Amino acid sequence: MKIFGYPRDDEDKIHDLLEITLVADPSRLRSLAKFIEKRAEEMEDDIDGWEHCHYSDEDVSLPQNGADVIVFNPRKL
Repeated sequence: MKIFGYPRDDEDKIHDLLEITLVADPSRLRSLAKFIEKRAEEMEDDIDGWEHCHYSDEDVSLPQNGADVIVFNPRKL
């Protein structure tokens, strides 16, 4: 697994991250887990065609200034 991210003060430069820390309540963590599970199933169904999906597109209750999670197919790198 690789983890990439953008700092808030420089959204033009992607960074290869060593680790992430999720600061979220149990409800948000369960929602995120369901999102990731669903994306894994979609990727398995179309391993060469499926590219990526944004959590913010799935859960519109995310705050505007909050962080997004993107699941990306490693075959598309």
